[in-house]
Amino acid sequence: MEVAVRYQDLDAKSYRRERERQTSVGMNFYIRDHNLKIQTDYSFRNLEDTEDRGLYQIQLQLDF
Repeated sequence: MEVAVRYQDLDAKSYRRERERQTSVGMNFYIRDHNLKIQTDYSFRNLEDTEDRGLYQIQLQLDF
């Protein structure tokens, strides 16, 4: 099991008008090393001119 934290700051005027900042906290569960794992995280989003604040993701990765 692994804990992860990430901070992002997107200020790309050619991509979108609003600046976006995210702070994410997540966990990775390694079932068979990196070949089979579950990743989950919650992102606290700060978008200019919007009330959209949170994003939850869960992913399953399988390599063979």
